[in-house]
This record gives sequence, C-alpha cells and structure tokens, in this order.
Amino acid sequence: MLKMKTKQIKRIKENIELKDYQKMMTVLKGGYDGRKPNTIKNLARAITICFYSGSRINEVQALNGKNIKELIQDRQTKTDISKTSVERKLYASDNFAKALSQLFNLDTLKNDDRVICSARGDNSGINNITFIQQVNRFIHYTLGDGYSSHSMRQSLITTMANNGTSPKHISKFMAIDPKTVMGYITPSEEDIIACMVR
Repeated sequence: MLKMKTKQIKRIKENIELKDYQKMMTVLKGGYDGRKPNTIKNLARAITICFYSGSRINEVQALNGKNIKELIQDRQTKTDISKTSVERKLYASDNFAKALSQLFNLDTLKNDDRVICSARGDNSGINNITFIQQVNRFIHYTLGDGYSSHSMRQSLITTMANNGTSPKHISKFMAIDPKTVMGYITPSEEDIIACMVR
C-alpha cells in the first residue's frame, strides 16, 4: 500500500506595522499579564529596537549602553552580528531615538550595561533561545499566531521596498545579501489588490 505524505501548510507571516507596535507597547505599559518589571523592560527594549532597526533578537542582545547612547546622540552605532560574523551599522531616525530615550536613562546608563539583562542585577544576559521564545510568546499573546519577532524585520524590509528603496540599499542597511532581501519582501493584501489588472 502506498503511503501518502501529508504536506504541512505554510502559514502566512504577517508584517508588524506601526499600529501593531503601538498595541504591543500599550500592553507592556499595562503590565502584560502581571509579568515582572525586568521582563517588561526587556520586552519593551527588544520590541522597540527590532521594530525600528529590523534587528534580530540576538542582535539586540549583543547591544550595550554605548550603542544606545550613540543611537540617541549620534543617530548611528556599529555592532557585531555573531550569527553572520559581520559588523552592522544601526541607524536611528528621530522617532527611533525618541523611543529609545523613553526606555533608557542616559544619566545612569553605563557603556558596558547590557540592553537586555537578567533580573539578578549583575549585568548578566539571558540565554538567546530563552529570550527569543519569551519575545515570540508575547507577540503571539498580543497580535496572534501569524506574527513573530522576525515579522518586524520582514515588515521593515517590505516598507523600505514599497517606498522605492533599492534592494542594494536595503541589503546594506540590514547587513544581508541582496538576494535575501527579495525573500523578505512580503506585499500586503492592499498591495496585491492594487496590482490587479482585471
């Protein structure tokens, strides 16, 4: 007897837009289901940095106080990306710098302070996989199953492409190969409907 292979349905990955980011920040400000203050602080920082820069969660975990100060004051910073073994330059728009200013106290922030840290108070980090799961659980809780931390990266790339930014510029901004950029671009339903010719 011939066995039929069942195909797993590939789910649509949704983009995270400004309204979704604002909804997540509102949930965090409301206490997010009784979570500890350190958890809320880490989630707010990660969500904000990923939304505005398109960074991966593990890239956010590599950032320190010096990077945040540079983003707020100089509107750019360099960081090493361990996943791809490349250096990436992050840029901050006025909105991004303003959002960071609300999450960090520059008067007490030390250069070597971790952006994402455990609640132990010793500036120790959180396991990458554990934190990625924590962020994704929060995103699913707030926005639903079609979203993940990577949705913010995908959304930023899609928005840049929709605004006419060349794939070469996007690849430089995101520190990824131009061919990879094309795989990230996910048109919205409105984009697809606007392309209909018949």
